[in-house]
Amino acid sequence: MFLMIFFSVAAILALAGVLVFVATSGRLSADTRRKIELGLIVVFYPICVFFMSWRAFDSFVQQHWVTAVLSAGLAVFLGADGYQKLRSRLLSDRVAT
Repeated sequence: MFLMIFFSVAAILALAGVLVFVATSGRLSADTRRKIELGLIVVFYPICVFFMSWRAFDSFVQQHWVTAVLSAGLAVFLGADGYQKLRSRLLSDRVAT
């Protein structure tokens, strides 16, 4: 129950952070915007991967096979997508300097 409440609050805070970022991104310098984007990538994707992995494990224990497979697949997709975005961001920063 605690994890469900924790991730619900975390999702709301993450959404609020994204909305604030979008609203103020025109006023931020490019360097500050890159740092914020990198911070969101480093924080948001691992939280989502952990949540979906936990959900897949919980569904597996309860023998809900479809939910377990879909959650595990989404966790793998989010992990790969987060890695790709982080890698491309770091490579673009390295090329820019």
